[in-house]
Amino acid sequence: MTARPIRLLRSFATVGGWTMASRVLGFGRDILIAAFLGAGPAAEAFFVAFRLPNMFRRLFAEGAFNMAFVPLFAKKLEGDGPDAARVFKVLPRVFVDNKASNTHTVIEVNGRDRPGLLYDLTGALSKLNLQISSAKVSTYGERAVDVFYVKNVFGMKVDHPDKLQQIDIQLHAALLDPAADDDAARPAPARKVAAAT
Repeated sequence: MTARPIRLLRSFATVGGWTMASRVLGFGRDILIAAFLGAGPAAEAFFVAFRLPNMFRRLFAEGAFNMAFVPLFAKKLEGDGPDAARVFKVLPRVFVDNKASNTHTVIEVNGRDRPGLLYDLTGALSKLNLQISSAKVSTYGERAVDVFYVKNVFGMKVDHPDKLQQIDIQLHAALLDPAADDDAARPAPARKVAAAT
């Protein structure tokens, strides 16, 4: 059996050619963005919208982190059971911000991801008579980070201190995992939410 010769020069040329094509097309894309969006607030919003996803993509090495972590986690889960697989403590947190948007109250919810979590969170917001205008749902390993843009029944921001307190309490309760018994899944004690100014 004869070994095939390595075609190193051909491989270099292929990779180099595609890299050059990518650079030229990227330059063309930047020219088109500048032509259509200009240098105003629309262009700034466009670039800011891609800054966070790109940062997380770089942090998690284009999915290499998940490809390395998920099989190890699954093996640990299968071998030692669910209690041993809960290696990361994901503390439930709720942030309510009335300054991030001119028209909506922004609610960010962080907690351990589980089946039915989004259903429980949106159900809690619905029971509080809040209208969800938009939502950004993300998962990073075991952590779920969900952001909701909400309004009250009158179509306004939620600014009453009692209502803000109810949101905090109800969402912390929704973050509880009904199947978990450990203290990490228990909500933080309710805290006073300052009235938005």
